[in-house]
Amino acid sequence: MAQYLRAAFGGVLQQGPTFLPSSGDKIIPDLVERLSTAVGQEGSGSGAVQLIRDERGLVVRLMTDNVLYESGSVDIKPEMGRILDAISAPLKDANRQILVEGHTDDLPLRGGRRFADNMELSTIRAAKVVRYLVDKGKVPPQRLSAAGYAEYRPVVINRNEAARARNRRIDIVILEGPVGRTEAAAGQ
Repeated sequence: MAQYLRAAFGGVLQQGPTFLPSSGDKIIPDLVERLSTAVGQEGSGSGAVQLIRDERGLVVRLMTDNVLYESGSVDIKPEMGRILDAISAPLKDANRQILVEGHTDDLPLRGGRRFADNMELSTIRAAKVVRYLVDKGKVPPQRLSAAGYAEYRPVVINRNEAARARNRRIDIVILEGPVGRTEAAAGQ
């Protein structure tokens, strides 16, 4: 199989994602550099934004703990708008599917019960980010999707307030691989 792949790629077989030059795809290191620059200009020093590489692709993690949203709110604060503005151009140019995930901690919602539960809150937050990226960032909508996971995919166990704060987040996942043919054709 390795010999077949070497022959198919002109004798060059590299570890990690490899794209044909004619495919028009951005290579992950270029995307990391562009996003790092954008994030660095908009508050990565505050810890509100992190870039992480995982098995799905590249993750832009936005910590929501009263920095990007008020508690229990889905309204995007100006600080979050500036971060989304900064990362929109690299996301738009990435030619990749993008999944926006909303996450909460494990505490039930308090107060006016504007939302039924954490699942609804996390999903609406993710959808609001998608809407912002489409409307203001001009990211093609056919490449975006939203999902809400509530407290069911924590990054750490919800043992104390510091751990819960780490779990309250929006993850923008730039998925590995190029946009599929159907999506690419719809964008032309």
